[in-house]
Amino acid sequence: MSDPGVHLPERQAIAQASPPRPSHDFGERIHATGFAASTAIGMPTGVLADEMLLEGEKRVRALISCAGNLANAWSDHDKAVAAIESIELLVQIDPWSPTRRGWPIM
Repeated sequence: MSDPGVHLPERQAIAQASPPRPSHDFGERIHATGFAASTAIGMPTGVLADEMLLEGEKRVRALISCAGNLANAWSDHDKAVAAIESIELLVQIDPWSPTRRGWPIM
């Protein structure tokens, strides 16, 4: 590895079991619900649309998505489309996704 510890702190490998690490309660609280903000892999999509549709400075204003059709993958299609149209920046990393062609997504 050319740059050890770039994304995670460098850890000394040992040949024994390690205690469990938390996979939730990272970052700030979700403004729309007051629950813990995210999991180890990001904010839950069930509340992401609500966070995008909030008014004010604390709302989600940009999204980087790697693969998939967001409008069809999220639980509420109409809310997802409204939320994605409301953000300032959407980066879609997926050459085959219909999202890259622009809205509306049917």
